[in-house]
Amino acid sequence: MTLRHHNQNFYFRFSVSVYPNGVNKETEGWLVVLADVKIPENEPRPRDYGILSYLVSVIDIEGNSRFPRSFVEIPSEKDDRYLKYLERSLILNRKDEFLTKSKLTVRCDIHFYFDTVSEELAQGSLEDFLRPVPKESHYRGEPKLALMCDVFNQDLRDAFELFDFTHQILNFSPSLELRRRFGFNGFLNMSSCDSSDSEEDMTDILEHVWIFDTQTVRFLISLEEGQDGLGARLLKASPVIERMVNAPMKERLEKRIQFPGVTSRTFQIVLFFLEKGRLPASPNRDFLGVYEFSHSYEMEELQRKCAEKMVKSVEFSTEELKRAADDYSDEYLTELLALRRNVCENLEQQRFRIYEKLNSDCYI
Repeated sequence: MTLRHHNQNFYFRFSVSVYPNGVNKETEGWLVVLADVKIPENEPRPRDYGILSYLVSVIDIEGNSRFPRSFVEIPSEKDDRYLKYLERSLILNRKDEFLTKSKLTVRCDIHFYFDTVSEELAQGSLEDFLRPVPKESHYRGEPKLALMCDVFNQDLRDAFELFDFTHQILNFSPSLELRRRFGFNGFLNMSSCDSSDSEEDMTDILEHVWIFDTQTVRFLISLEEGQDGLGARLLKASPVIERMVNAPMKERLEKRIQFPGVTSRTFQIVLFFLEKGRLPASPNRDFLGVYEFSHSYEMEELQRKCAEKMVKSVEFSTEELKRAADDYSDEYLTELLALRRNVCENLEQQRFRIYEKLNSDCYI
């Protein structure tokens, strides 16, 4: 039995299969009811897909639902076992209650949860944030004014992208000192340079600009005090980074902080959060890296937001999140997991109030 259902963005096919005497030797002698949901090929797919919950019951001869039992399938925790519903002998021993003309009626109420944000929209959220930021591709190494033909001779392993969150550095006139300061070289885009900036203006700006290096991307951010900019928010949010900036150590001497194990996307999401006050629409797996970063640099608010996202996501199994909570001694994540467990244990009361839900489909 199948039903096609759709919302404004996605199409789904639900199916229910009933096996009166099991599916295999393990389930022989049991009534097995399996619900499934599929997205037709060439249809848009939701980003977080998904939690399938269903409540199975049998209908007695008076039309009442009996022996309700709920089942939940989460892709990240799915196994190959068939979930048993009722022993066949129970129905046969009470056939006067449940069988009408030797036929048993089974009811299956389905609830399907999925994230309605598509992958394209998730990607676009971060891209929109980065679009106004000046960006260029460069090479690490000795600074030099390269001709176009020289670029093809560069080692690609030295290539990196540069995001200028000051919105000023990449617009300065070509300066060997400037390029040495930020450690890049390559072909100069002369049309983007503004030769009207004085050396005095440049020196004043450079005094507050810091380099933040991830694996393949370099970020230039101003940490000028008294400004409500991205850099000031970063220092306020992270006591660890603030200490690195103020301590008389190598980082302060070079005005550079390296994140060797951090992907550029992770740091971009961190900056998005500092700028917008919320996490971007993004594949939920991204938030694990952001969670680990926020723990390492003591960004408590960001860590809590990531924990909430991960607990709500079906991409993370309970066991994986429990390991993370233990590894990072995260009491808040532990509390969220306890709530998640309580919801599952009280599924009939919490999730399956089917008469109050418009998105429930019933098969009889």
